[in-house]
Amino acid sequence: MRKDLNLDLVKNTNLTTLILGFWFVDTVYTQALWKKVIGEAPSHFTENPQSPIKSICWLDTQIFLQRLNQHCFKLHAQLLSEAQ
Repeated sequence: MRKDLNLDLVKNTNLTTLILGFWFVDTVYTQALWKKVIGEAPSHFTENPQSPIKSICWLDTQIFLQRLNQHCFKLHAQLLSEAQ
């Protein structure tokens, strides 16, 4: 083991077992999608609707995911948990 390794990081870990599987999708949310779901795009630069959304807060993301799930009935989009 390396002596310069921060052992505090190792001590403060918790073992977690995921009992249900999940799908992980890494996707870019575009201004067009955000506008379709929320009604307006939060970005200042809106020339290209296929540009990604930038600088959004956690709460806005939760609202977006909730409304996205309402539009797509079986989707269950959410942010990953720390264990996932």
